[in-house]
Order: sequence, then structure tokens, then C-alpha cells
Amino acid sequence: MTWSAIVAACGFARRHLDRDGRARRYLAEAVFPVYILHQTLIVVLAHAFKPLHRSPGVEAPMLIVLVTVLSFAGFEIVRRVSVLRPLFGLGPRAETAARTAAAAPAGPTPAGA
Repeated sequence: MTWSAIVAACGFARRHLDRDGRARRYLAEAVFPVYILHQTLIVVLAHAFKPLHRSPGVEAPMLIVLVTVLSFAGFEIVRRVSVLRPLFGLGPRAETAARTAAAAPAGPTPAGA
């Protein structure tokens, strides 16, 4: 029964989730920066919450929400600052890449030029 559920889930995904869209492109670009940021944020926030002496039932949801929000806020900063992009595994911005491609010569250059 478990294998049937896995096969059904894969079939559903293939049928309904094979389209490209804005959300998928955004999240695909966000994967690595959010991964890098969340590791640091979990450690820093958990350490900052220590003196508050909250119960795990209160502290865990607070930590989850704050780490998620701050990770994506950090990603938004990283994707807008060109100097930070390579540090988080992102390529040049789309408009920068398009400008560079437009400025490049169209054809092969002669060997003597």
C-alpha cells in the first residue's frame, strides 16, 4: 500500500506539477540562500531565546516562524545586492546578464583583430 501511495504521488506530480511559473522560479532561486541563512538564524535565535525560559511548545513555533520570515527577508536582500549574490551561490542578476550578452560581439572576432 505504501508503494502504491508513492507511485500515485509521483503520477500526480508529473501530471499537475510539471509547469513552470513565477512561484517555482522564485523558490528555485531561493533554495540555496535560504538554506545558508536558516542554519545561522536557528543557532542565533535559539541562543537568544535561552534567557526567556519559554516552554518548548511556545519556543519552537516562535523559532520556526522567525527563522522562516528572516531567511526569506535575508534572501530578498541578497538577491538585490549584486556584491552578495555570489556569496550565496546566485549568478548575476537577469538584467545584468542580459546587458552583458547585448554588449558582447555578435560573431567571432578575426584572429588578427
